[in-house]
Amino acid sequence: MKYLRKKDLKVLQYGTTEGDPLLRKILVERHNRQGLKIDIENLIITTASQQALDLIAKVLLDPGDCVICGLPSYLGGINAFTLYGAKLKGISLDEKWHETR
Repeated sequence: MKYLRKKDLKVLQYGTTEGDPLLRKILVERHNRQGLKIDIENLIITTASQQALDLIAKVLLDPGDCVICGLPSYLGGINAFTLYGAKLKGISLDEKWHETR
C-alpha cells in the first residue's frame, strides 16, 4: 500500500513488459532481506494472467508437449499453449473429481 501512496494509480495500468521498475526494485530488496537472493533482472511482474500464461508457455513448452487442463478451460490459456505447439488434454472436473480433493 505504501507503494500505491508513493506513486499514483498509474501503477495499476499496463506498463513495461517486465513490470514497473520501482516496484520490481522494492520487491527484490524485500525478498533479499528475507533470504531469497534475486536480482531485478530475475523478476517480472505480469500485468494479467494472459501475459503470465504466454511467458510460461514460451519458456517451458516445446512443440508437441502435452498440457493437461481442466474442462472447461480458460480460452487465453488454450491460445497461449497452442501457439507454442502444445497438445492439450482436457480433464473433466466433475463432482467426483471434487469429492476426491
